[in-house]
Amino acid sequence: MDAADRVIVSMLIFKDDMTGNHAEVRWETGPGQVIRKFGFQPTARGGNPFNRVHGDNRGHNDFLKQGNRLRIFWYGRYFTHTLPEIANRPVAKIQFVAGQLVGRNLGNQYVTINGLTQLLFQKQNVTRWRDVPNQFTEGDTFSANVRNGQVLLRGMPALGLGALGNDWEKMRLKPGLNQIRCVHSDWATTTPDFRMKYREVYL
Repeated sequence: MDAADRVIVSMLIFKDDMTGNHAEVRWETGPGQVIRKFGFQPTARGGNPFNRVHGDNRGHNDFLKQGNRLRIFWYGRYFTHTLPEIANRPVAKIQFVAGQLVGRNLGNQYVTINGLTQLLFQKQNVTRWRDVPNQFTEGDTFSANVRNGQVLLRGMPALGLGALGNDWEKMRLKPGLNQIRCVHSDWATTTPDFRMKYREVYL
């Protein structure tokens, strides 16, 4: 939202299907002004990006506004829209609402797992940064898959932190004893939590 409490973009996740198992995620720049939408099944199995236990665990989301350009994220992909109406409206605040549709009760008709686990609001194009060396914030998770070259930060692609063609491609475990050392920057006051796993394969 901007400083005048006008919506710049909203992301709605809702289930209004009372007989089946269908939900929808939708991005709007105002009431009824839909710029993109997707349907999904809110199940305890695969196909539900918000299911962290048995699903894909890809419910992370990202909004980036630069002038009249808006970039959104869904299910491993980025989508960019050009919206002239948001060009000169800086983002001033974020609003989160969890509710129920009119006419439905808060008992067996309510989506029980309904909430927000983490939120990061970052202002771009500022004159100076605090803590310049650190590209991460507290609680961030960074993962690098050396098998397919996939690099993720907060569950989303982060090619600027590593990409195909760098040293990840040269990392191989040899038969026998291997020693791998994790090194962090000397200015870090808290030691990061490093976790590694490998899977044996037969060539």
